Amino acid sequence: MTHDCSKALPPTLVADSGLDDADLLGLEMVRLMCVAYSGKQPGAWEYALERAEEAYGESDGAALFAAVRCLMAAIRAGRASCFDFMNPWCAECSLHVTGHELALLSLITASKQSDSPAAMAQAIVVCEGRPCGDLLESATRLAAVLRRIGQRVAEAGPFPVDGPGRLARVGPLA
Repeated sequence: MTHDCSKALPPTLVADSGLDDADLLGLEMVRLMCVAYSGKQPGAWEYALERAEEAYGESDGAALFAAVRCLMAAIRAGRASCFDFMNPWCAECSLHVTGHELALLSLITASKQSDSPAAMAQAIVVCEGRPCGDLLESATRLAAVLRRIGQRVAEAGPFPVDGPGRLARVGPLA
């Protein structure tokens, strides 16, 4: 994908966001789905599913993909303007997080922690003050999937960071 990242990059780095492996993959998947929705690479959603299944197996990977897809549908329905995201294939851009991505990540974190007031506040931000019930519901679903994956990872040990089934810690997609 041809890309010019000469514009000013957001100051927040993915590495400073405190994301665990499943959250990082979720962010990757959001970005891939955004690229697909933008029409620049319609098949990017297939790669998102492939990445999830490689990392967490067919069942958990598909559940993660489905939860992120529902989240993205709620964002698309809930926002009046575009959702800003970083290009997942750009080596420089993929290291940064936009304000919209940060608000979404804060929503997911609050949902994982069952912090309803914080989740509601972030959902309102993500939906630009518009009704956000569907977004809250989808964030709760995603949080449950992420908690389940986190529990299984804790029981089984970490996934490899290189080789088959690897997770991209930070940086462009392979």
